[in-house]
Amino acid sequence: PALARAAAIDALAMLAPPDTAGPLAAERAALGLEELRLAPAPEARHPGKQARRERRSAAWERWLETAETHSLDLAPLAVTGTPPPRQAAEAWRGRQVGLLDARGDTLALGEVVALEENRLHLHSTPPTTPPAALVIRDARRRSDGQLGTAPPHRSAPARRQTTSAVDDRPFVAHDDERPQVDLGTATATLINGAFGDPLLHLRLKHQSRSLLFDLGDPGRLSARLAHQVSDIFISHAHFDHIGGFLWLLRSRIGVYTPCRIHGPPGLAGHLAGLMRGVLWDRVGDKAPHFEVSELHGEQRLRWRLTAGGPAPEPLPPRPVRDGVIHAEPGFRIRATTLDHGTPVLAFAYEPETQLRVRKDRLDARGWPPGPWLGALKQAVQAGQDETRITLPDGERRAVATLAAELLLREPGQHLVYATDLGDTADNRARLVALARGARALFCEAPFLTREAEQARRTGHLTARVCGEIAAAAGVTQLIPFHFSRRHVHEAAAIHAEIAPYFPPEPTTPRRSP
Repeated sequence: PALARAAAIDALAMLAPPDTAGPLAAERAALGLEELRLAPAPEARHPGKQARRERRSAAWERWLETAETHSLDLAPLAVTGTPPPRQAAEAWRGRQVGLLDARGDTLALGEVVALEENRLHLHSTPPTTPPAALVIRDARRRSDGQLGTAPPHRSAPARRQTTSAVDDRPFVAHDDERPQVDLGTATATLINGAFGDPLLHLRLKHQSRSLLFDLGDPGRLSARLAHQVSDIFISHAHFDHIGGFLWLLRSRIGVYTPCRIHGPPGLAGHLAGLMRGVLWDRVGDKAPHFEVSELHGEQRLRWRLTAGGPAPEPLPPRPVRDGVIHAEPGFRIRATTLDHGTPVLAFAYEPETQLRVRKDRLDARGWPPGPWLGALKQAVQAGQDETRITLPDGERRAVATLAAELLLREPGQHLVYATDLGDTADNRARLVALARGARALFCEAPFLTREAEQARRTGHLTARVCGEIAAAAGVTQLIPFHFSRRHVHEAAAIHAEIAPYFPPEPTTPRRSP
C-alpha cells in the first residue's frame, strides 16, 4: 500500500495462470488497482532449486571471465551488508561482494579470495575509480563450485553447550549436559540432563509435533513447544515427574486440540487435583482440555479433563494388546508396569519403518527438499498410496510412484525410557523384555553400589544394575540419568561403575545404529 501511494500506481501487472486468484488479491481490491494479467505459457514450470543454482552459478562464471585478483585495505572502506566477524577469516572466503563509489553506485562485483588481517584479496572486475564502500552479500561459493546461501557465522561458545548430540558410542556418559539421540524418525533430548527432573522430549521429524516422557521441571521448554505436544507419557505421579503439568496447563490455554496423557492407575485423579487448585473464571471456551488414559492390566480406562469444568468425564475403555497403549501410522508406544512401591510405567517408542530420502534422485530431478517430503512420508506411513503430492514444480504425482523413486525403507530404531524402579527380578525381566535390541535406553542410575541399601529402601537402581540391565537387553546405546544430586561432583564415579557391566565392546549382539 505504501509503495502504491508513493508511486501513484494505478495498475498491477502480474504473471499468473488465468484460473487462479493471483498474488495480492486482497491488497489490490483494497487499493482499487487495475489488474493486468499476463498468462504464462502452458509448458512453463518452476525450474527447481538445483536448476536455478546451476544457471546462477554459470552466469556468475561468465561475469568473472574478465575479473582480476587484487587487494584492498579495509580501513578506509565502509563495510556493509552481511560481513562475518573480522577474526573469522575463513567465513569471508568465497563471499560475493560489491565495490561502491561515494554516491552508492556499483563499481565492480567479485568474490573474496582471502582476508589477511585488514587486507582483503578479491577476484573482481577492475573498478574504474577507488571504491568508498564494500558490500558483503550472504551468497558464497560452495565446495562444489556453485553459488549458495552462506550459513550464518556462529562463534565458538564460551561455555560448554547445553545440548550434545550423542554419537555411536555404546555407553554415553553425560553429567549436566542435555544428551540428544537421533533415531532417524525422531530426535530425543533429555531436557534436564542427568541430574535434573526427568523429562524426555521426542521431536517427530517432518511433523512439527512432539511427545514428552514425564513432566519434570519444564523451565527450558517454550510455550510454543507445549502447543505442539500431542501425547505425554507419565511414568508415575511423584512430584519430580508430574510437577510440570502446571506449565502445560498455562501454555495450552486457547489450544483447542486436546493433549493425550497416558500413565498408571490414579493418574486422572492426580491431574484433576492439580487443575482444581487453579481459578479458571477468565478462560471461557479457551480452557485447556486433555484426554487421560490409565493402564489397568489389559485395558485402558479413559477420561476427558477440562480446566474449570466438572469432574473428569469417563470415556469408553479400550483394550490393550501386548502392552501397546498408543498406536498410529508410523509408530506405536508400548508400556510395561514396574514396581517402585507404587506402579510405574516404562515406555518404548517403536517406529514401524524409517523412510530415508534418496538425495541423489532428488537432485537428479532438480526438486528442492521441503514440506512436501514430510507429507510424502506421512502418506506412505498411513498407507495412502493413491494420494497425490504436489511437487515443487507444480506437478502432482501419486504417493506410491514417488515413494518407489525417492524413498528407502529401513527398520525403525527403538527407544526405551525407564526410571524409578527397584532392583527386583520381576522388574529386571520386564525391562529387559521391553528394551530388547533397542537403539537407545534412557535408564535411571541414581546411586552407587555402596548405597545399595538406600537404593533398595527407596525403590531405585544402582549404577551397576543399570549397566547390567542394558547389557542383558543388548541395547546399542545406554544413556544413564536421574542421578542423585549428592553425586553432582562425582558423576565420573557413576560412569565408572556402569562401564564394566556395559562395556564399549558389547558381549551380546546389538543392532547397528
